Amino acid sequence: MNRKIFQLGFERPQKYRVARSRSYFRNLWVFGVILLLSGAGCGPQYKTYYSLTPPETASGLQCLNTCQSIMQQCEANQLMEYNNCEQNALREYQICEAGRVMAPDPKLGWSAPRCVRNCSCSRDWCSSPVQEVCQSRYYECYSNCGGIVNTSTVCVANCENTPPPPTPVR
Repeated sequence: MNRKIFQLGFERPQKYRVARSRSYFRNLWVFGVILLLSGAGCGPQYKTYYSLTPPETASGLQCLNTCQSIMQQCEANQLMEYNNCEQNALREYQICEAGRVMAPDPKLGWSAPRCVRNCSCSRDWCSSPVQEVCQSRYYECYSNCGGIVNTSTVCVANCENTPPPPTPVR
């Protein structure tokens, strides 16, 4: 008895060994990508904090109401764009799925049908509303109304090897 056959218990046909080999390398590639991406977030992470000092004039305070309205309109527009994107993505996916065509498998018939058209329908993903856009517009408006926007950037994660923040020049 061949020693290799004895160890495996049976001899696999060549095509299965090749498929296993391809699967092995595909899994190895996926593992490498995951490993690479998991190391991407190891650097320091910063967060910016804002403190607002309102304007001292009555007209400046009145101006802040406009800033608030601008912010609310911006957030409503962001949400509307997101909802429209989600609806369009779902509609396109449903159209693709409706166009899927199945055929009997040449060997197994209809007990194991196979897809012959529109086999890889995927749903597009929409990025969630970006609040930073509206916030930056609000802070700009706030400043234009005479208010003061102070920022402070602080390391919040993986801060062990980060240099201290630069001291302001006076």
